[in-house]
Amino acid sequence: MKNKEAGEEAARVAALEAALAAVDGVLEAGGGPFQVGPWVSALDCDLIPKLRHVVAAAGHYKGFSVAGHGWDALEQYIAVTGRMKATREVLVDDDVVVWGWSKFF
Repeated sequence: MKNKEAGEEAARVAALEAALAAVDGVLEAGGGPFQVGPWVSALDCDLIPKLRHVVAAAGHYKGFSVAGHGWDALEQYIAVTGRMKATREVLVDDDVVVWGWSKFF
């Protein structure tokens, strides 16, 4: 997100895509819908806010989308966690995430 070097953009996007593909693999192997199976764990509590930043801020500022990469488990994870009451009560709205990143753009 903070990259200002146009020549580095492709490499950084590729690294993000590789990391998200790895998360998709973990989710597939875990039996879902969460990282270690049917229950939310501390791992999920760590990952969910980070993914929200990727979806909201990278989508807004960089035009990046999780959709269309074949990461079905990751897309399902984002949808399931977005519907959770705890997530809706704790995490800020996407527009606040975008605003928070605005100082870098």
